[in-house]
Order: sequence, then C-alpha cells, then structure tokens
Amino acid sequence: MDEIKEILIKIQSDLIQQDVKMRSMGENITRVINNNINEKFLEIEQNTNEIKQKVEEQEKRLDAMDRHSRRKNIIIFGIEETERSYNDIEQIILNFLNNNMEMKCQKLELDTIRRLGRKEENKLRPIVVTFSTLGRKIEVLKNKKILENTRYYIMEDFPPKVLEKRKQLKEEVSKHIKDGKKAFIKYDRVVILHNEKQNHKISANSRQQKKRTLSESPEQPKTFESKKQAPKMNKISSFMTAKRKDCDNGNTPSLNKIQSPNSTNMQ
Repeated sequence: MDEIKEILIKIQSDLIQQDVKMRSMGENITRVINNNINEKFLEIEQNTNEIKQKVEEQEKRLDAMDRHSRRKNIIIFGIEETERSYNDIEQIILNFLNNNMEMKCQKLELDTIRRLGRKEENKLRPIVVTFSTLGRKIEVLKNKKILENTRYYIMEDFPPKVLEKRKQLKEEVSKHIKDGKKAFIKYDRVVILHNEKQNHKISANSRQQKKRTLSESPEQPKTFESKKQAPKMNKISSFMTAKRKDCDNGNTPSLNKIQSPNSTNMQ
C-alpha cells in the first residue's frame, strides 16, 4: 500500500509539474503571438496612414486639375432647347452674347459648348460655355448685370464640393448683411468689406498713430564733456618770469641771457 501511495504521489507531482510547464508554454506562446500581432498591426497602421496621405495628395491634385479645367467656363441658364446640332447651339450662344450681353464675340473665341444633365420635358437644361481665353470669360461675368430682370442668368462653373460649401456659406453671408456689413462669397470663402465710416475711422486712427510716432523726439546721444587743456605758456613769457625771479633774488642777468632762446645772436 505504501508503494502504491508513493507512486500516486509521484504521479500527482508529475502532473502538477507538467501542468505548470504547459501553462508557462501557453503564456509564452500567447506572448509571442500578441507581439507578432502588435507588430503586424503597427505595420498595417503605418501603411494605412501612408495610403491616406497619398489619397489626400491625389485628391488635392484632382481638385486643382478640376478647378483648372473649369476656370474658363460659365454656365448660362434660361436658354430654350431649340438646337438640333452642335452648330445650332453654337450659333445660339453667339447670338446671345452679341445681342443680349451687348458684346462682340466671334466663333473662334468659343472652345466648347454643351448642355448639363439629361433632357427632360418642361425643363431647360443649363449650358456650359468654355471660352478660348480667360479674359473673355471675365468680361462676360462683368457684363452679367445687363441680364437683371430677365429670364437669363449666368454664373461660374464650380466643382461640386465648392457648390456645397457655397450653399453652407449663404447663411453666414445673410447674417453679416443683417448686421449692416458688406459681405459676399468668393469661390469657397466669405469676404467682408468694412463700411466707409469704419474705413475712415481706421485711416484716421492710423494717421494719429503715425503722427505720434513722428512727433516723439529721438533720444539725444550722450555728450561727453571735453576736458579743457590748460593753455600752454609761451616760451618767452616763461623765460621772462624765470629772469624776474633771479632779479628778485639779487642776480643781475646779462643782456645775452635776457634774450629769448628763439632769437638769433646778433653779430
């Protein structure tokens, strides 16, 4: 019986040791797996960040290209769809610019013309006109005030993102206008102009500040007092004073001695 007990105890201890080893092995395996997973996740995260950055750069380039391709475009609303060919719509646009816009536009100044969207009944599709030069497009936009109180309307050709942004900015512009400010939308941002009174006050304040800065006298440089040198005594006067002292002491100098050292000996 004792031998059986010892065998059982030994078997139990072996099982415990084996269980401990299995647990340590499992922990090591899970640690290694977790480390590998973390490394893989870091690599994936780094790759995704690089891909995001490249996608953003590509989107910016595409937006710039889209904006560049639309920079000579205008969109005209309100023109009836009576054309049957490209030459017909080209002639319609030329007549519209020359007659309604009071411009002298030639066929060579038009690059491309097309309708936007699908054709539907009882709906006039707008026309996109691409000019050959940017200056011609700017001239048309300057003359669009002529179309006020008519069924025609002209606007610039903006990308979809810019159109969405402009819709959001309309509320902001209306608030500024209610506050008495002059505000308008320029491409995808709001521009606020100050009133003439505010500009006058700003200019007056700036002038006063300039006058104050100019009126202030600059710091005077420190002047160093010049040391007055004692006047040098003339050689003759110093010589005569010395001879007077000799006379006072009872010494009578000779005539040759009385003569100044600068004088020449007379023969």
